[in-house]
Amino acid sequence: MKKISKLAMMTSLAMGATFLPAHAALDSTYAANDVLLGFRAASSTGATTTLMFNLGSAATYRDATSNILNIGTIGSLLNTTYGVGGGDGSQWYERTNLWAGFISATNGVNLDDSGGVAIASQTTDYNSTIYVSTRRTATGTVGAAQSTTPGNSIALDAQVGGGYITALGGTFDTYDSGGIYNQAASTSNGWNSYVTGSNSVDFSTFNIEAAFTVGNRGSFGAAGTVEQIWDFYRVANFPNTDVNYGKGIYQGSFTLNSAGDVSYIAAVPEPSTTMLMGLGFAGVFFVMRRRFNRAALA
Repeated sequence: MKKISKLAMMTSLAMGATFLPAHAALDSTYAANDVLLGFRAASSTGATTTLMFNLGSAATYRDATSNILNIGTIGSLLNTTYGVGGGDGSQWYERTNLWAGFISATNGVNLDDSGGVAIASQTTDYNSTIYVSTRRTATGTVGAAQSTTPGNSIALDAQVGGGYITALGGTFDTYDSGGIYNQAASTSNGWNSYVTGSNSVDFSTFNIEAAFTVGNRGSFGAAGTVEQIWDFYRVANFPNTDVNYGKGIYQGSFTLNSAGDVSYIAAVPEPSTTMLMGLGFAGVFFVMRRRFNRAALA
C-alpha cells in the first residue's frame, strides 16, 4: 500500500495541477486584480441598470491548468434585470442589444525601470498589467484563441486603462453585496461611464464587450452548450524588444450558458509544456518500475 501511495504521489507531482480542479467563486470584496464581469443593455428592458460580478483574482485564471466550471450562477438576476427585451419576447441570452465583458487590473501606476515591466515568462503581474476580454469570432478549437488579439500599440493604454479599472473596482466595492453590483447605469464611475462614456476611448482599444445573439454558440468543451464565449487576454506594457510588445497574451476563455452559469476553459498547454509533462510521466514510470523490480528480486 505504501508503494502504491508513493506512486500516486509521484504521479501527481509529475502531473502538477493539470488535473486538479481550480476553485473560484463570486468574491464579496473587490481587491486589485479581481476580474469584473459587467452587463449593460443598450436599449429596452434593463437599459437603466448595470450589473457587475466579481469573479475573484485574475491570477486564478492566469495560472489555471484545468477548467473552472460554474464559477457562479447568475441567471436569476440576469432574467430579472434583462429578461425580455427588444419587444420580441426574447430572453436575456438572445438579446442583440445586451452586452457583457470581463476586465481586471493591478493598478494604474506609472511604470519604471526597477522591475515594473512584465515580460512573457513572468507569472507576477506588475504595475499596470490589465486583463481584457474579446469576443470569440467562432467556436474554433477549445483551449486556443479564436479572436482578434487586443492591441496595446499606444504605450499608455494599459496604464490609463488600469487606472479606470481600479476606479471602477472602487465603485464596485462601494455598492456590491455578496460579490454582486446592481446599480443605475448613470452611477458615477460605474460600468457605463468607462465602457460607453467619455473614457471609453481607452477601452475601445481593447474592445472588451460582446453582445448576445438569437440562438446559442453551440457546444464548447467541458462548458457544454453556451450562449456566448469571450477570449481572455493579459496585456502589459512589454518592452519594445519583447516579442509580445503591442499585443495581449491569451489566457483562456470565459463562457456563459442560458442558465447563467459562468465557466472558464483554460488554454491548451504549449507543445513544450506538454512534452515536459510527458517526460515527467516517463521519469516517474521508470523510477517506480526499477523499485518494483528490486522488490520482486528481493
